[in-house]
Amino acid sequence: MDDAPPRQSADHQSKQTWLNERLTENRSVLSAAQRASFVWSWVRFLTFVMMPIGAYAAVSEDYLVGGLLIGVGLVGFLIAVRLHTCVRQRLQLATLTEIVLEESATRLAGGVDILISGERPKAARESITQFLIKSDDKSQTFPLSAQEIVDIDVFGAPLSLFGMLNRTSTPLGARSLAEALERPLAERVSIEARQAAVQWLADHPWERIRLTAAAAGMRALHKECDDFCGTVAGFDPLPQRGKMRAAQLWGAVASIGLAIVIYRLFDGSIRQWEWIAALMAVAVNVSILRHFRSDVLPRIRPWLSLDDVVGAFAFFVNNAVDALPADGPLVRQRNAFVAANDPAVLPALQRVMPFAFLGLAGLMHTIVNYLTLWDVHVALGLDRAVAQQRPRLRDAFVAVGELELRASLAAYAWETPGATFPSVEPDDASLVVDIREGRHPLIPAGEAVSNSVQLGAPISTYIITGSNMSGKSTFLRMTACNMVLAQIGSAIPAQSMRLKPLRLMTDLRIRDDLARHESYFLAEVRQVKRMVEATARHEPILALVDEPFRGTNSAERVAAAVAVVRSLTRGGGLHMVATHDEALTALADDRQVANFHFAESIDSAALVFDYRIHEGPSQTRNALRVLEMEGYPQKLIEEANEMARRLIGEQER
Repeated sequence: MDDAPPRQSADHQSKQTWLNERLTENRSVLSAAQRASFVWSWVRFLTFVMMPIGAYAAVSEDYLVGGLLIGVGLVGFLIAVRLHTCVRQRLQLATLTEIVLEESATRLAGGVDILISGERPKAARESITQFLIKSDDKSQTFPLSAQEIVDIDVFGAPLSLFGMLNRTSTPLGARSLAEALERPLAERVSIEARQAAVQWLADHPWERIRLTAAAAGMRALHKECDDFCGTVAGFDPLPQRGKMRAAQLWGAVASIGLAIVIYRLFDGSIRQWEWIAALMAVAVNVSILRHFRSDVLPRIRPWLSLDDVVGAFAFFVNNAVDALPADGPLVRQRNAFVAANDPAVLPALQRVMPFAFLGLAGLMHTIVNYLTLWDVHVALGLDRAVAQQRPRLRDAFVAVGELELRASLAAYAWETPGATFPSVEPDDASLVVDIREGRHPLIPAGEAVSNSVQLGAPISTYIITGSNMSGKSTFLRMTACNMVLAQIGSAIPAQSMRLKPLRLMTDLRIRDDLARHESYFLAEVRQVKRMVEATARHEPILALVDEPFRGTNSAERVAAAVAVVRSLTRGGGLHMVATHDEALTALADDRQVANFHFAESIDSAALVFDYRIHEGPSQTRNALRVLEMEGYPQKLIEEANEMARRLIGEQER
């Protein structure tokens, strides 16, 4: 595109204008490509028809006209096929680009609905997992437990972090994104390296859109994509390659001889010894095929269902080579695609695959195979393109996953109003989580209320009080979600953020587990124990607890919660505890522990929340007020208020 696209930091309106212009232009390209494809399909048909007409003319002894028609038809057909292929690729890219542009327009309009999938992707087969492991990846991570994954909605529907970010088209990309969310990075250098790649893609939206569109051709080919990876992973070099090459040479010579015999058969001049020689050649071919059968057939059969995915994969790789810069944060991925695009790798595989099945089946395939050693030729071609190129293909598979992960994060950064990339403190810096005007990423920008967090020396612990529905739980989840996003290299919906990488531990949605014979209370005790043990070891953690020990009676709940908070503050890490128990507010000492609260007001007999965090402990309660607003009997409300006054008085004494 001639005009410079708006960068990630540009205002939202300019992005919408630019995107609408690209939609209009792409529709023009799409219409032109459709017309050109129609024209070239007819040119192919007409030039093809010229060849049999020329053959008929030649048989009718009009050799000059016949030869001319055959020659012009053949040359014209080959040119038409080549140009039509180029037009069809242009048509395919324009069609897929339309899809990606419309998805981006949906997100720019403020939606956070899942566009592709929010469910955790299926695990890859063990052979694929082992094949794709990168020996040079030494990045340290802080894995999330099953508790954190549930607490902050990493996966699932109707909304989840994975679903919000997911713009991947392959199982390779989906698993890379899922793994990134489940295993946030623990080191500054790793986070900043990924940030740089995401930032480049966010600042170059047209290149990112083109890459995402090129990959979109594989959205309906997830099984085939896994089969492709698995087939390459299991495609060992031919054990008898030297003997098979000798057999291939024999097959080429024998094929010429058999062709001569067949010609002489129709000519009526065949001799007896030629019959015998032909039969002996076929017998030798049969013996060769039987000898190599166990090596050849298992290597050919898997490719019979992979033609579409190999073509889609090659289409993506070719576009990625053109779209990515020759240097910068994405150079490793581009180099992997350049290597896979070498004539000896994907182009060679595409050339040999049609020969694995040319419409030949059953008896016809058997005849051709016995005459030419067809399967031997195909097996050797696959061996050259796959077995001898497995490292290049493996690197390309890994690069697809890495690039789709980064493109998904870049799409989120570019499409989210006010998104910013966090600043990461050095690994030896003090613990800090400083979010200014941060929003919950799963709440639309127009509905979310922003809040700030400033955890770090001297304050390591927030005690957050407030009435029901005032925003305490959402505040905790906002902090947790943005920490995870920051540590996977993503932008976050905030004015700014500064952090030291931390291990996230949460106790926000404890549930009983009958299968493990765990009650609600026992499950919570075990989750909180992780935090206490981690702080005792002075591990760098961010512990978030919502209503500690709410599964037991009031007196013991308060005692346990107070003891836990004291233990946490004596150890390491940063902590946030949301509670209704006023006893916890007494722990504030203005040195390590600070009180904050969410408040509400009453307007026209209704509760009004501002969902903003305020300093100090809460001074209001609204549980009985909610009962009254929902129409509970007046006598019940009066009895409850009287009991509440008596209990509060006893507590104050």
